[in-house]
Amino acid sequence: MQSYTLIIAFILFSSCTQAQEKTKYINKEGKFKIGFPTTPTITLKDTTEFGSIFPTTSFVAKSLNENNLEYKVHYFDLPNVITDTLVKDNIYILFNELQEKNAIKANDLGYKNFKLLGYIGREYSWKHKKDEILFRTRLYLVKNRIYVIYVSTAQNNNFNNDINKFLNSFELLDTPKNPKAEVETETNNDLEAQNFTIHFPKTPESKEAETTSEEFGTAKMIIYAFQPKLVNDKNLAYMASVMKCQKDITKSKNFNLENFYNQFAEKSANGRQATVISKKMIKIKGRDAIESRESFRNGQIVIKQRMILRGNNIYSVSVMTTPENDENKEMNNFLDSFSLKD
Repeated sequence: MQSYTLIIAFILFSSCTQAQEKTKYINKEGKFKIGFPTTPTITLKDTTEFGSIFPTTSFVAKSLNENNLEYKVHYFDLPNVITDTLVKDNIYILFNELQEKNAIKANDLGYKNFKLLGYIGREYSWKHKKDEILFRTRLYLVKNRIYVIYVSTAQNNNFNNDINKFLNSFELLDTPKNPKAEVETETNNDLEAQNFTIHFPKTPESKEAETTSEEFGTAKMIIYAFQPKLVNDKNLAYMASVMKCQKDITKSKNFNLENFYNQFAEKSANGRQATVISKKMIKIKGRDAIESRESFRNGQIVIKQRMILRGNNIYSVSVMTTPENDENKEMNNFLDSFSLKD
């Protein structure tokens, strides 16, 4: 459960944090800018990747506070003859090979996929086995260049805002959109996928992820999130997700559905460093489910969440808002629009 809530918390934090433009470090040769907290130290050295040696430029900055330990970016260029032939699945394999090398003495906490200007990226979360230092690493393949961006932090600070502020601040310079990017279209805002339907205010972004826990083993996740940009929307974020576990949890020995739901609500809140305000058993289309409300960021934000388990799939829908807008019409309309397919 811990890995699952880590990913959910990351999505919620991402929807509410933005880096300040004035703090961004610009590197014209590397064609990027990013919000380092301090001026980075730059090193040039040869690294061995995929059995070959590549000149690599690295940028490392220390933290201004106790939230994180180190911020880092490095990049290197692969031969065009290799990258020009890669399709999406090959790029993910390439990312996985790089990550396995970096995290050889670590516990994998999962990954998620996304794009930047149409270029494929993947983020990994992992924890070092010896000192339990946590890492969040993003990799991009932009033409023939690989960018690696990461933050390291202590386990008790794994949800601080500075992590996402740094990772989300990365931008490409003098780089056109990927002409080979897959075109993604939506005809309306009624999401129909993964055996459920729900109505978002606008077309949501989707992310794929994988997470590992003792309770569920390795599980695949699809996460859909929308952050309103309009001033007349009373909510901060809308989200729906499905986690596909390896086994039917309901067939576990001594399984109790209500206990499972209550533990889910508590662990989700703990994972986000939030406090459960209330929780109750509800029905969704005749099926038992749970609804919980959380106080987040010392009462500045309220999260209302519903979760339902069916077989080996865990479905979750949630809305984030401010206390003065709690239980608003748009929040409840979104949650009520969720329905499982027969």
